[in-house]
Amino acid sequence: MLGSINFESGSGGNHLRWLLFLDNKFPNPWNEEQTIESKLNFIHSCVYSSKRTWYNWLHIEAQYRPTLDSIIETTHRGWIPPSEDNIKTLYMTTVDRTIPFKHYFHINLGLNSATPSELKQQMNVTWNKLNRFKSIIDQYPNRKIIECDTLFEPMLNKKFYQEVIEFFEFDDHYESAQQIHQWYSQCRIKSARDFYTYFTSDEFSNYLEFMRELGTHA
Repeated sequence: MLGSINFESGSGGNHLRWLLFLDNKFPNPWNEEQTIESKLNFIHSCVYSSKRTWYNWLHIEAQYRPTLDSIIETTHRGWIPPSEDNIKTLYMTTVDRTIPFKHYFHINLGLNSATPSELKQQMNVTWNKLNRFKSIIDQYPNRKIIECDTLFEPMLNKKFYQEVIEFFEFDDHYESAQQIHQWYSQCRIKSARDFYTYFTSDEFSNYLEFMRELGTHA
């Protein structure tokens, strides 16, 4: 395993890994051709396709996670004490903590068996701990904290991308990574639109009425 991306739910760690998937250190087990074009085609047709939306968002990621984890693992473990090992760990944090929450809320309504306020508190605990130990993490070349707010912008921030690939010692494929990021951004917009359409539909309104009636029974 080359490294680990440690991120709070909704902050884009899985997407960041797809950007890094372009590097030749990442094999493409879903295509015999180990080319940038074959990887782009796979991501566009299977990961960020027109089928991706709010109710299957996590399911799609889960299909590919075990294979990708063998190269760069994505995890929500939070603070991991730095060590002298050679496994690089990138910690993702945000300045605006409402951004990952709003994204995660619409792709996982169960919020990992938490209420919205509980999930926000969990996120704050994780990020506050990272910030508290930043000076320690910075002493280790195999540990890095990076602010990932820009991942939620339509264009892939070049400075952010450069920081990440330099940390993992990957090649620069910015133009292709920007294409993946554009597909990701389009899928997020579509997912939010689908979410709104469904939860303002007559079908969902009927479910709400059923719940209202159920709740009024003695």
